[in-house]
Amino acid sequence: MALRFVLLACIFPAFCAQALAAEAPDAPAERAPDGTPTASPAPAAKTFSTGVAKGRDLLDSAISATSLDETDLPRLGVSNLAGIIGNMPGIRVESTGSDGFSSMTVRGLPLSGDGSKYLLIQEDGLPVLEFGDIHFGAMDTFVRADLSLSQVQAIRGGSASTFASNSPGGVINLISKTGEEAGGAVRYSGGLGYDLNRADFSYGAPIGHGWRFHIGGFYRIGEGPRHLGYNGFSGGQVKFNVTHDFVGGGYVRFYGKYLDDRQPPNAEYPVLLSGSNDKPTIASLPGTDVRRDTLNSKYTSTNLTMDENNNPMAIDQRRGIHGVSRAFGVETQFDIGGWTVSDRFRYASNSGSFNQELPFVFGPAAAMGTIVGGPGATFSYATGPNAGQSISSPATLSGDRACCSCSSNCMARSTSWIMWPTICAPRGCGTWAAAS
Repeated sequence: MALRFVLLACIFPAFCAQALAAEAPDAPAERAPDGTPTASPAPAAKTFSTGVAKGRDLLDSAISATSLDETDLPRLGVSNLAGIIGNMPGIRVESTGSDGFSSMTVRGLPLSGDGSKYLLIQEDGLPVLEFGDIHFGAMDTFVRADLSLSQVQAIRGGSASTFASNSPGGVINLISKTGEEAGGAVRYSGGLGYDLNRADFSYGAPIGHGWRFHIGGFYRIGEGPRHLGYNGFSGGQVKFNVTHDFVGGGYVRFYGKYLDDRQPPNAEYPVLLSGSNDKPTIASLPGTDVRRDTLNSKYTSTNLTMDENNNPMAIDQRRGIHGVSRAFGVETQFDIGGWTVSDRFRYASNSGSFNQELPFVFGPAAAMGTIVGGPGATFSYATGPNAGQSISSPATLSGDRACCSCSSNCMARSTSWIMWPTICAPRGCGTWAAAS
């Protein structure tokens, strides 16, 4: 049903001088004389280790880099990854307000239609996808930010393209917590004036004999800030890792992630433009609210089309931007004869879909009926509680606007386009209007 991206990523053993031991985001636990592990100190919050050969403090670095730690992230007031990255200097982000279908680039490089053509997103040192400009399959579709996130590090230019593929503009690395200290947190957030509930959790601790663990994730559900008539947001993720610190220095870590999350795509919406080029005035059309309304509706959630084999298939528009990611991996670092060996391996299976109402033309309902159906065209409800009833006077409906739009189903086995005229109502295009 969905196009799958299977990513098998591996960084082969890198041999470097012992001074490179600072590259690891977390140091191994120290041992008492009797061999009992002692509590490991927390890693330096601003130590930078992404896209460079040697980790070092940002103040002692010549590269163009930024690091946001778990103290900085809550202050941003955003939960989607694009919003977090957009707060980093030198990075341009155009976001729909949700995860997925965001455009990102580094200052001085062009912005692709969607995704990040010149910027690579990593999770714990390995790429989320090898290519960032897959249309309707951007990298931020398969990664989320929650309480399990320890740091977000970004390097712009410099050595980024040397240590990561497809990254001439830079690398953004999401580093997870690994349980150096015992503790955790639970957080609830809800919408003010709209239906959206989200719960985040995070907990990690040493468990003895050189072992420590961390688990975290989130779950959310709700309609969202726009009037959909159904739960546009639904899903979450869980991440887990276990680390063993070697007696002689170094560590080995096993980790996994499961993500299954969907959210509505906020497509274009008509507005009333007046004023002049120097001082334009943008306002909502009569009977609509561009801040809360949408073209998505529970009455237009199912559309029939054809798959790549010309077999009938139904598109469920309620799936919106749906990302599913299953990943597991292992990483290790240890010293041999004055050299440090680092290796990372991860297997990831990513899949999903992109379903959206894309408006092409807006206009008064009567005019659109004539354009699509010809002179004398009439409107009637196609779905919903008034299905089959004729609309004698479209001008009496709230909004009095029809749009010629298309339904897209991308990242599936085919991309299909359907066009129809619709009547825009205050709570979205909840009633289909068919011209005849």
